[in-house]
Amino acid sequence: MLITEKELSIALAKATEKTYLDFKSQFPDETFFSFALYTTDHPTMICACANSIQSHQKRLDHYNSSSNTSRDEYLRWTPSEWAHIDSSHLKEVYPIMNAMEEQLGFYRYCDTVIQAMQNALKILDEKFFFGKGDERDNITLFITIIDSKKTESVEERSSKYLNPKKVHNQFLNRYEISIYEEENKEVIKEVIKNSIANLSITNQILYWLNEYDKIANSKKSVITDKGFDEYLLLDFLTSFGKNATLPILNYIDTVLEKEETPFDTFRFHLLKIVKNSKDNDKTVHNTLVKLLAKSCAIASSKKSWQTTPFHIANCLFNLFDNYPEPNMLDNNALESYEEFLNINIQS
Repeated sequence: MLITEKELSIALAKATEKTYLDFKSQFPDETFFSFALYTTDHPTMICACANSIQSHQKRLDHYNSSSNTSRDEYLRWTPSEWAHIDSSHLKEVYPIMNAMEEQLGFYRYCDTVIQAMQNALKILDEKFFFGKGDERDNITLFITIIDSKKTESVEERSSKYLNPKKVHNQFLNRYEISIYEEENKEVIKEVIKNSIANLSITNQILYWLNEYDKIANSKKSVITDKGFDEYLLLDFLTSFGKNATLPILNYIDTVLEKEETPFDTFRFHLLKIVKNSKDNDKTVHNTLVKLLAKSCAIASSKKSWQTTPFHIANCLFNLFDNYPEPNMLDNNALESYEEFLNINIQS
C-alpha cells in the first residue's frame, strides 16, 4: 500500500510533539525561543532540536563569546549546535520513511520528507501547541538540511510558511551582525591600505614588503594587529601590478638563505604574484636568473631542497619563451636546473 505525504506528516507531528514535551518536562526552568526539525540531503534520519535562552548562554560561555557577535548568531540559529537535540521518538517514523523511499525513488522521496517535516510543525502550530498571541511570537519554527547548499533557502521558506509575519521577518535578519562584520572588514582593509597612500608607489610596496617580513619573523604587524593575516598583504602587493615585480624579487634575494618553513612558504606566495604579473621585462628576467643561480647554489649541497628554485624556474617558464616546464624531484630539487641557467632570451 502506497504511503502518502499526509501519513508521514501526521506520524512526524506525533513524534515531534512527544519530543518537545520531553524538552519542556526535562528543562522546566528554561525559556525556549526556537524549535526546528533537521535532516540531511539524503534524509535517512530526522532530529528535533530546541534552543533556549539559558542553554544558548551556556554555549556562548563555552566558546568564551558574547552576545551580538557573529558567533552568537551562528550558535543561536544553527540547530546542530543547540544543546537540546533528540531523535528517539522520531526513530519510530524511520520504517515509514524507508518504505516511502522504495516507493517513490530518491528525488521524490527527498522532496516529500522535507514537505512532511514542514507539515508536521504546521499541524502542531495550528492546534496552538507552541502557544498563541505573544507566547507564539516568542518562538521561531523552521526546518533545515544540515551541511547543504540548500540550507538557507529551506530554512527561510519553512519559516515563512510556519511563523507569524513578525517572527519570520526577524528570522530573515538573523545574520545581520555577520553581514555587518564582513562589510566592516572591507572598510578596515581600505583604511589600512589608505593609511600610507601619501607615499610613492615604490615606497608603498616596500612598506608592505617590510610588514610581510615582520609576519614571516613572527613579529607584530599593522596587519595582524587589525586581525588580518599575510594574505591581505599579498592582495595589496598584487594590486600594484608590474610595479611590484622587482621590489618583490629584491626582497626575496634578501631572504633566500632563510630555511625556516614560513620563509619558503612566503617566497612561494610572492613568486606567484611575479608569475601572474605578466612582467616579461629583461631586467626581471636577469633578476630571476640570478635568483635561480643563487638559490640552487644554496640548495645543491643539501639533501632536501627548499621549493624556491622550482618556483623561480616556474616564473621563467611562464614569463619568457624558450624555458621548459620545470619539474620537482622527490627531495624538492629542481630537475636539470643547469638547463635553466644556460638559456638566453632575445633582447
